[in-house]
Amino acid sequence: MHRLSISNSMLAIALVAGNLAATRVLLNRDSIDQSVIPILLSGLLPLADAMILGLFLLVRQRWTGTGYRVGILVFTAFNAFALTSLIAVCVATPSTIEDALAIYFEPISKWSIWVGYDFDSPFFVYLIFPLLTAIGLSGPPVVLGLLLGWLANSRDLVIVRRSRPLSTPLGGDSAEIASTF
Repeated sequence: MHRLSISNSMLAIALVAGNLAATRVLLNRDSIDQSVIPILLSGLLPLADAMILGLFLLVRQRWTGTGYRVGILVFTAFNAFALTSLIAVCVATPSTIEDALAIYFEPISKWSIWVGYDFDSPFFVYLIFPLLTAIGLSGPPVVLGLLLGWLANSRDLVIVRRSRPLSTPLGGDSAEIASTF
């Protein structure tokens, strides 16, 4: 059985506090288009949480002194890029995201109407719609980041601190140079 460590519980508390702080900041902003706020909250917070988890793994492995796998670095870097670009698109051109979500939700709404589901029910408005928005916006970048991280880990590269300075011989002995790398 895995014990709950202090660092893991602190991470969980930090994620909840960060999500609540982001919600409070976005809801109190007058400069942001109000139609973008639900998209930012439900669609991009899971991607931000995945990036925070990646940063936590990087920092924790660096503190232990064992180094960290390249896959975690690739995953975190890709999520940072995806999060930054999605936030920029949401803020700069919210109509583009709304059009993309309309295309995404069209087959889901047709199926739901065929089944007889009510879109105005609180269950759909407060649970299903944010969940599907999170899957549609945060899902592909997280999956692609995991795939890139997995491919980077397949090379068995580990980033560690060098314990001694790297010195190259002046004599040019190729066997000694190859053994230092």
